[in-house]
Amino acid sequence: MKWYFIKDFYFTPLQSSIRKFLIRNEWNAMDITSVLQQNNYRAEKNRLAVHVDGADIDAVIFMTYYGKIIPVFTENFRFNAKEVAEIFGNRIYIPSSISGTPEAANSINQAFACGRKNLTINYLIMELQEKDFQKPEPAEGLTISRSTAMDLIKLYPLQKTYEQEEVLLNPAFFNQWETLYHLRDILHRQICFYGKIGGKAVSKANSSAIGFEHIQLGGVFTSRPYRDRGIAKSTVAAICNEILTVNHKNVSLFVKEQNTSAIRVYSDLGFKIKNKYKTIYMI
Repeated sequence: MKWYFIKDFYFTPLQSSIRKFLIRNEWNAMDITSVLQQNNYRAEKNRLAVHVDGADIDAVIFMTYYGKIIPVFTENFRFNAKEVAEIFGNRIYIPSSISGTPEAANSINQAFACGRKNLTINYLIMELQEKDFQKPEPAEGLTISRSTAMDLIKLYPLQKTYEQEEVLLNPAFFNQWETLYHLRDILHRQICFYGKIGGKAVSKANSSAIGFEHIQLGGVFTSRPYRDRGIAKSTVAAICNEILTVNHKNVSLFVKEQNTSAIRVYSDLGFKIKNKYKTIYMI
C-alpha cells in the first residue's frame, strides 16, 4: 500500500488505473476528471496523488491551484494524514475549501484545516442515465434554445441573480465584471440552454464540468415570477437530452439537501440520488 504523486497524468504508468478508478467514481470526481480530460494536465498548478493497494487504486486526492481539495475514497479506505503529508511534502497547504462525500471531506478537514472556522454546505449528488430519462410535457409558452456567445447580455440578468442567490456566501461581494467573465466562459466552453417567454430570457441551465463519461450540470435558475410553471423542468430536460443523445454521456449534479422542490424536479426527470456530498469553506 503506497501513495504516488502524479506529475504528468498522461505519461504515468498508472494512467489507465487512475482513469478506471475515476470513471467508476466520476459522479463524485467531476472536479478532477474535467481537468484531466483536457489533455494538458501538468502538476505545476494542480496536485494529484493516488493510493495503490495491491493492484488497485483505492483513493485519489486532488488539490487545485486555488486551494480546493477533492478527496475520492473507496468505502473501505483508511485515511492516514501522515502518509498524505509525506507524499505531498512541501506542496500541501491549508485548504480554502474541501469537497467530497461526508466521510472523505471530514477526514481531510480534521487533518489539514488546522482548526480554522468553516462553513459547511450539504448536498445530494444525483445522476441521470439515458435509460432513466423522462421527458416532461413542454411548459406553456416557453421557447428553449441553445445559447451562443451572442447571448451574453441577454443571459446576464439571470446569471447575476443566480450567483447572488445560490453561489455567493455573501451577496455583498457580487462583482458584475467577474460575473460577465464567468458567463462568457460558460458560453464559450460549456453547454448552455435558456428558456424565453415573449422574447424575455426567464430560465437557464448549463454544464459546469465535462468529464470522461459524465457532464455535470450547474447554473440552473428560473426568474422568480416564472417559477412553479414547469419552466425549470423543461429547461433542464432540454440540456439533459443534448448531453445524453448528442454527447452520449451521463448527467450529474449537486443539489442542496434542503432544496426539496429542485430534488423533486430532478427526480421527475429520472435522476437518481447517488450519495451525500459536502463542501467545507474555510472562513
